[in-house]
Amino acid sequence: MQINITDLPQDRFFVKINERFSSKLNKAVQVKYNNFRKLARLMNVWSGSIYTWKNSGKYPLIVLSEICKLCDIDLKNE
Repeated sequence: MQINITDLPQDRFFVKINERFSSKLNKAVQVKYNNFRKLARLMNVWSGSIYTWKNSGKYPLIVLSEICKLCDIDLKNE
């Protein structure tokens, strides 16, 4: 049985992402939104939280899913 990250309850899990995916995510945000502050405003999330998650590489699954959706990153292929 294989469980995909998108199958988990999104409001109860934090996800630690690796450097490769972190780099991909950061580049996608830079290209589409220019910076994380603009993304935070769009998502209605405090920018301090976004930067904390970005710097630690640990994101709430629901937030990571939303960022990936907004940046056209398919989590099922990662």
